[in-house]
Amino acid sequence: HLMLKKRKLEGEHWTLFKDLLKYDDKFYQYFRMPQCKFYNLLKLIEPVLQKQSTSSREAISPTE
Repeated sequence: HLMLKKRKLEGEHWTLFKDLLKYDDKFYQYFRMPQCKFYNLLKLIEPVLQKQSTSSREAISPTE
């Protein structure tokens, strides 16, 4: 689907998330946690979320 092909250009993670990383207060307002907590939580659940890319599709990252 075209939407999936444009994910890296227009997807929320690739646009908004990268901007939120620059501003701690905005990151906190959006995720309701500071960046350090977000990454600590991600570290705990990342092994469960991690998927393999295949030749037919690219897996999304746990951060997404």
